[in-house]
Amino acid sequence: MKISVSSLRARLLTGCLLVALGLAGNANAQVGTRSGSIAGTVVDGTRAALPGVTVTLTSPALQVPEVTRISGGAGEYQFTDLPLGNYRLTFDLPGFTRLIRDDITLPTGFAARIDVVLTVASIEETVTVRGDSPIVDVTNTRGGAVLNNEILETVPTSKTINDMQALTPGMVPGAPSQIGQISFGALASGYRSYGVSGQERVSIDGINIQNNEAPDFASAEEVVTKTFGGTADTPTPGAQIELVVKSGGNQFHGRYKEEDTNHRFDSKNVDDRLRAQGISVGDSLWQSHDFVGDLGGRIVRDKLWFYGAGRDQSNTLTVAGYSKAPGADGLYGTADDISGRPPNTNREATGKASYQATKSQRIVGLYNASLSDNKEALASRFQPRESTQRDRYYNWRAKVDWQGSFGSKLLATMTYGNSWYLVHYETQPEAQTRPATLDRETQIVTGVNFSANQSDVQRHRYNKQWNGTISYSLSSHDLKTGFNVWRQSTQTDAPSLAPGNYQLVFDRVGGVAHQPVQINIWNRPTGGGSNLNYYAGYVMDGWRISRRITSNLGLRWDRSVAFVPESVKPAGPFAAAATFPRIEAGKWANVAPRAGVAFDLTGNNKNVVKVTYGWFNHDFGDGFAGTYDKNATNTTSYRWTDPNRNGNYDPGEVNLSLTGADLISAPGVTNTIINPDLRQPHTHEISASYERELASAVSMRVLYVYQRQVGLIQTINPLRPYDAFDTTIVRQDPGPDGTAGTADDGGTVTIYDYNSAYRGANFEGQERVNTDSADFANSFEAMLARRSSDRWSTMTSMLLTKTHRALSSIPQSPNDLYFPLDTTLGWSYRLTGSYRLPYDVNLSGLYTLLNGVYGQRTYTFRSIPNLSTRSIRLEPYGDRTAAARPNLNIRAAKTLRLQSSRNLSFSFDAINAFNSNTPWATTYVSGPTFGYATTIAGPRTLRFGIAFSF
Repeated sequence: MKISVSSLRARLLTGCLLVALGLAGNANAQVGTRSGSIAGTVVDGTRAALPGVTVTLTSPALQVPEVTRISGGAGEYQFTDLPLGNYRLTFDLPGFTRLIRDDITLPTGFAARIDVVLTVASIEETVTVRGDSPIVDVTNTRGGAVLNNEILETVPTSKTINDMQALTPGMVPGAPSQIGQISFGALASGYRSYGVSGQERVSIDGINIQNNEAPDFASAEEVVTKTFGGTADTPTPGAQIELVVKSGGNQFHGRYKEEDTNHRFDSKNVDDRLRAQGISVGDSLWQSHDFVGDLGGRIVRDKLWFYGAGRDQSNTLTVAGYSKAPGADGLYGTADDISGRPPNTNREATGKASYQATKSQRIVGLYNASLSDNKEALASRFQPRESTQRDRYYNWRAKVDWQGSFGSKLLATMTYGNSWYLVHYETQPEAQTRPATLDRETQIVTGVNFSANQSDVQRHRYNKQWNGTISYSLSSHDLKTGFNVWRQSTQTDAPSLAPGNYQLVFDRVGGVAHQPVQINIWNRPTGGGSNLNYYAGYVMDGWRISRRITSNLGLRWDRSVAFVPESVKPAGPFAAAATFPRIEAGKWANVAPRAGVAFDLTGNNKNVVKVTYGWFNHDFGDGFAGTYDKNATNTTSYRWTDPNRNGNYDPGEVNLSLTGADLISAPGVTNTIINPDLRQPHTHEISASYERELASAVSMRVLYVYQRQVGLIQTINPLRPYDAFDTTIVRQDPGPDGTAGTADDGGTVTIYDYNSAYRGANFEGQERVNTDSADFANSFEAMLARRSSDRWSTMTSMLLTKTHRALSSIPQSPNDLYFPLDTTLGWSYRLTGSYRLPYDVNLSGLYTLLNGVYGQRTYTFRSIPNLSTRSIRLEPYGDRTAAARPNLNIRAAKTLRLQSSRNLSFSFDAINAFNSNTPWATTYVSGPTFGYATTIAGPRTLRFGIAFSF
């Protein structure tokens, strides 16, 4: 179903108006633990338990004036389901001195242990203790990091997901965070969490969103990332990243901030080495603008709060080696290319309402909408402007939460939400009449975009979510049960392309460059989709075995149902019309046990050892069933030599039979095989840590994490078995320059071609199977942190990860046996900190140092009788290593204190202060572009900001 742009704009505008009014629309569900707790024991001077103590909790974060508990027979008390904020505890018992514990900082998900001693009072008196918040969680065994609003506002970043990774111990970004990035440029790219990538979850206030969305961290009060030790309410392995949106309060508050950059204040980090590769400009900002504004407050005191935020961003980029046009010689990749600067815009609106219906009933609603317009998406040094596309990306997220408490022991939540998006991928005007091309030697593509299978595509995805929990405190047990129901779907409409549904492939033949060798044909128009229904239930028990030992036991049950809905395909130039029935892609149900133990070594809540084990079932994703969708766009490849030499395909130039001599490969989707024995992959995770409070507000952690991925899925072609590759061809390794007979040549390479008896579409198929081997990683980390106190805060960590990863888990032919493992050692160091000088001048910074990116030289051998081409790994993975990747961002800020709690601040940032140009991605394909950097860090950039807050 097509949705008009005008309709989408109207819907986005409606969402913005709702935000402006402080309203919240449709709603969503909670994933994971977004609340904290405060618990402890009350004793007298002889360490005897004191029952009957009235414990009163107050905080601006609460929507009720106060919450009270009465200590039990063992002197114990507990407050659960607390939002992040600063709290005050008051302990009252007749005959004893009143004790007040003030300024208790409670981050999201933190279990604060506050044990107190009451003394006998000879007269009525009160003792107040301030600034002694717990910094070691001796109860929870899950681990990760919480980035509070102070860090998010103080440390100089662009508030992208890559920035969140740079700030979080255990996580290693896969791409540099270019300041001012927005739209698709702000997405995460290949990051790892303790050595393992994939299966991560991203959510906004509990709304699970697609991993290829770019959440707006500007509206975040905190960003909570769970990276290890996940309890039974954690769905998958991998990092669980949650943006906790700000809320209103009884006091009105707001902040309006503008940050800008301009190329006139940038340095240049393209040196002779990069210029020799044909790079005249690197990956950097030409200009950027970022405005953020929000407002929160009360509609009815202690009853109804609102929060609204908006963000407007735009930028223009330079991309290393990217060309807007080919220059006078008409060829891309030469010195006279005209450099391009892709522009982008992004607009975001968020609204949140909190309603305290009764003292024990609370309803929270959230609505978020955004429009990202990436006008030259996929721009790279090998993809000039004509082969980019315009991506317009519409996102909506909405939720409603109900929370109810029944006495002091029973708590229930019920939530509903939806996260959905629509994206248009539009062909550039200059490519409307130009067919797609690829030069295999130079790797340059031209014409309409073909490689990403997105040209003129419209795609929409939905994730409707229902979740609920019931928690009950029973003596020494904190019991919790919950469920998740997610109904996910994706639909892709791909019309025929005006220049033709094909890509022309050229290569060097007989020493002559750019000769026609192949044509890749699409079966468009198509309009397929896929669905995944996910159901889960779990039970958990936080058992206080003794005052010093807590166990966290849990069992999760996951069920996934993947299918392709029925669809109709119109006729196209290379494919007939067809109707496709529903396809059942698989059903899986598995349990996942979790266990953790925390041992308070000294009994003073300052030294704790934690050990966890978790079995995590993998998420298949809503696109899993798409492999079996016969109404999806797929590619068939044929030999093509352009007989009339007009540089384009003409009907009759190729034998399009699936059994003819010109066939190179047919899409396996025409003969997909559903494996009834396919198992759900899972990860075993073991962690052991020691955490200690070294001094007031200072803590350290030493951590070991082992992750083992079992039963990973690989797609094979069972119709052309391993034994079919019985024809050997010996070729010369041409060395890095890709030219045989030169000084850098390697030895000979044996290439295995399949027997001609297995040629044709009847031997093209695909089947998903589980691997017998396992990928695993061992990680060691040390961290030291100081919570903000006495003007300064800091965090530093060092991570080492030894990886064992199969590059080809199930060999399809002897060609896959060449250098099939990644056993590299990765390391990363990070340091963040801030210091407040006199006169409200604040200095802050973020420094990271990562190992150089590992690579492996490959070469694509041509003119193989049946395979046509074959890429072979020619060196062990890691033999090619770039230099270490340093980055330093620093900020100086000055705040002017105005009347009535109003502040005006000015900031000055130096991003990539070292002006590093270390490659983050390099091509190691033997040939003329071997060793060329494809992504480098942006140059030193100066950013200026001004903000007003109250």
